[in-house]
Amino acid sequence: MSDEIYYHVGRIILILAFIYIILRAYYLSITYDEAYTYLMYATKSYFGIFSEGSIANNHFLNTVLIKFFVGIFGVSEFVVRIPALIGASIYLISAYYISKLLFSKYYFLASVSLLVSNALLMDFLPLARGYSLAIGCFMVALYFLLKEERNGIVILMCTLAVLSSLSFLYIYAAFILLLTYRELGDVRSMASRVILPVGCSALFLFFTLFSAVRWMQRAEQFYFGGTAGFWQDTVQSLISYTLYDNLYNIILIEISRVIVMVLSGLALLAAYRTREKRLLILSFILVIVILLIHIHHALGTRFILDRAAIFFIPLFTLLIVLAWQAIPSRLTGAFFSIIIALVLFNFIMSINISHTLAWKYNANTEDAIIEMINDYKIGQKKIGITWLYDSAVNFYRVKYNLTWLEPATRDGPDELCDYYLIMGDPNMSGVSEKYVLNKYNVSYKYYPLSNSYFAKKKNG
Repeated sequence: MSDEIYYHVGRIILILAFIYIILRAYYLSITYDEAYTYLMYATKSYFGIFSEGSIANNHFLNTVLIKFFVGIFGVSEFVVRIPALIGASIYLISAYYISKLLFSKYYFLASVSLLVSNALLMDFLPLARGYSLAIGCFMVALYFLLKEERNGIVILMCTLAVLSSLSFLYIYAAFILLLTYRELGDVRSMASRVILPVGCSALFLFFTLFSAVRWMQRAEQFYFGGTAGFWQDTVQSLISYTLYDNLYNIILIEISRVIVMVLSGLALLAAYRTREKRLLILSFILVIVILLIHIHHALGTRFILDRAAIFFIPLFTLLIVLAWQAIPSRLTGAFFSIIIALVLFNFIMSINISHTLAWKYNANTEDAIIEMINDYKIGQKKIGITWLYDSAVNFYRVKYNLTWLEPATRDGPDELCDYYLIMGDPNMSGVSEKYVLNKYNVSYKYYPLSNSYFAKKKNG
């Protein structure tokens, strides 16, 4: 079978993946973080997006693009997710060309399939967060790094990745170190191909982000992370999210962590034994990023978790397929084939257009709002909510122009209101949903997927 047949199949896989991403962008109810980004930052001026008062939720380039597209098309879930879809398309195109650059035949298909078969990645590619744009820019930078050409594009894409998500500073630093190492021994080339573009990039990032990042640090906004260690926090969070709700249990997480360690060891061994240049490059990136995380942690910050560490997914995937290709044998072939089959099976089990794992509680927020709109008769109305619903409810208040609905607040649901949206978890609600439902004269509807209750006054 010719290589072209494999490339055609790879393109079909990526097209199907993009269709799935578009469907999720269209059908998923808005999540807390997406709504918060739009309401608090995309409604500011372009200058205000980068000013003090920003928090870690504000992924700068993503917010700027949300503001731009909402200004053209108006407010909706799909419109605020257009920047993410741009990032997703860049990611998928780059995944194809990187796989084609590194592999042929079934190695190519394995690479393409695995690069779109991770539940964490496919949860965040459609969402109006900066991770989709960041991972897309990272993949473009990685492609040109592996081709060993156009350092300027590598640095530009790394710069845009940092503007999309500050956690990509690790990747930014790793790429600069690799580019510097590559140009050692040639002072003229070092000056024109590394020092000048890196200097311009660093100055741009400094003047663009300094004020906002300084404010975030003073406001202790960099709290999302772990304190136990890289393997205990970063790796385990990636594994846990990847397993989704399908196969999640402590034993399986531990087994998966051992498998990841074994695969990483095999990849590093293959890189050492074969001296395959691109395998060495990916190995160096992996090692450098891990070291950067440990060094950064020594300075008082936390180990990054799941979505903040999303760049490890394509990096690790490519590293493993390269290692498989570098040490061909029946035993390694069988081992890698079993691992790939399990990964694909787990991903298929996670496919849905109803919810994301991180914000499952928001899966039915729009359903509840539509119930409220259909019930509305006349007059001003008030909704009592569990605090985690405030951003999403206020987003839909804007989307549907509900001038008759008072803005949702975090005062809690335990007061007399016309409507209620309550999480069925007293630890998050601050009050038992049964207490509220029994205390007031309400009828209610329960949403099992999000474990939430929409209620309304019986006389309303």
